Amino acid sequence: MSIPTLDIWISVRTLPAVTDSLGHKLIGKKGSIKPIITPFDPDILSTEETKSFDISCQSTGSRPAASMYWLLGQKNITSNSTYLSNQESLTDKYTVTSNLRYRVDRRYNGQKLICRAVNIAGSMETFRTLYVKYAPDVTVENKTFSQTQSSRQIHSTLDSHPPVNTCKWHHLSKYGEHIRYFSGNNQILTLPLVTENKQYQDTGEYVCTAENGIVGINGQLKQTGSGYVNSNAPPVITADNKDNFTQYGKFGKGTKVYVNVYSIPKYSRISWYIGNTQLVSRKYVTEVEPAIVQDVFHGVAVQLDGGPETPLNFTITSSGETSITVQWIPGYDGGHTQSFYIEYRMIGTNAWFPDHEIKTSNQLDSHNIYTLSGLQDKTTYELRMYAKNKFNQSQHTDIQTTKTLHSGIVEI
Repeated sequence: MSIPTLDIWISVRTLPAVTDSLGHKLIGKKGSIKPIITPFDPDILSTEETKSFDISCQSTGSRPAASMYWLLGQKNITSNSTYLSNQESLTDKYTVTSNLRYRVDRRYNGQKLICRAVNIAGSMETFRTLYVKYAPDVTVENKTFSQTQSSRQIHSTLDSHPPVNTCKWHHLSKYGEHIRYFSGNNQILTLPLVTENKQYQDTGEYVCTAENGIVGINGQLKQTGSGYVNSNAPPVITADNKDNFTQYGKFGKGTKVYVNVYSIPKYSRISWYIGNTQLVSRKYVTEVEPAIVQDVFHGVAVQLDGGPETPLNFTITSSGETSITVQWIPGYDGGHTQSFYIEYRMIGTNAWFPDHEIKTSNQLDSHNIYTLSGLQDKTTYELRMYAKNKFNQSQHTDIQTTKTLHSGIVEI
């Protein structure tokens, strides 16, 4: 007798793994309950740029225990948190408390800080909007006034939170000597009117000092920024020539007569006279030597010249993944060999990083090109430049900003 056979077909279906919104695999069980989060109240988190803040978030009534995540904008900062989980034995429900300590800078002002609780049954989140207070970042423009320019204003930019729009202004010489303070505290400084023969005395460094009650990254309450002003005017015979009113020589012998001159822009020629008669004979030779001289600016004796002029037309020509290329035109070198220096910093930071000395062409009206390397990709940088010779350094150029390219390397 034959025994009939029975074929049994079993259909097996593989279900996809269930993950939370961050891609984490979740394991469920019967009776899963979604976590509940009490919304933050108030929904504003006030903090300062130089200080860390602490914040807690709690999930209740979940089964199984919820995973807690912290997001700042699109950035996952959960690794900066700790958590504590408690289970109710009768209901098998969980309460999970997550504590976050974190420090932000001004770039995060107005962004959302999100706390998210997730388990197999679902998720819930709440958020607080960051109110980041930070000290003023003070920028003062470099300026060149023409000889015929009647209205002379110097502009400052104050980036601060809470905002502030007042400056205390200070006029310094090229060598950092005090010249004058100004009574007005406006963000825009209007220089007092002076006669044409004294306009050159407006040349120098102008410092704006501002504060809003918040300590800066540098640990100071008062923050400063400065710009350099050149005031074009006719050449002047400087005040220190009073010591050379009488100069002596031997009859029949050659001798030198010294006169100190200050001029912005540089003078085009120098002529010598005896009375009203110009000296044109070949036996008279004029030599020009750069020197540090002294004059009186707005009633204060200061040193002048000796240092190089600020590099001209400092611009960014291109950006790579880890490099930035710039170009500039050298200014007058003060009569001595000058070198150039680039400083850079990541946007949103205060400290400038110096690059090494750049020795290149000093030819006026000729572009110089240099590539700054070793930078981070996908990063916004600010750059500035100055020149330096054996006497002193120039003022900084205006700040230029650019962002390096994405490297395209995928990290595993």
